[in-house]
Amino acid sequence: MTDTPAEMRFRVSGISRNPMYVRMVLSYLGVAVAIGSPAALALLPVVVALPHFGVLVREERYLATKFGTEYLNYQRKVLGWI
Repeated sequence: MTDTPAEMRFRVSGISRNPMYVRMVLSYLGVAVAIGSPAALALLPVVVALPHFGVLVREERYLATKFGTEYLNYQRKVLGWI
């Protein structure tokens, strides 16, 4: 089954296009604070940058190419993850 942007709106939170990555970073931050690790907190920018540049930039480019104007409109209506 292939998703269209219209189908994606019903399955994905209307707040973020990438709620999985938001939860991942918040979980990492929570654990880092809970264990009191300054080193883990210092690595937070890396934890944010890896999925953003490693996955999301390419994925959004691909989706814009595949779905065109419909995806670009979706992108304007729903925030990214950072």
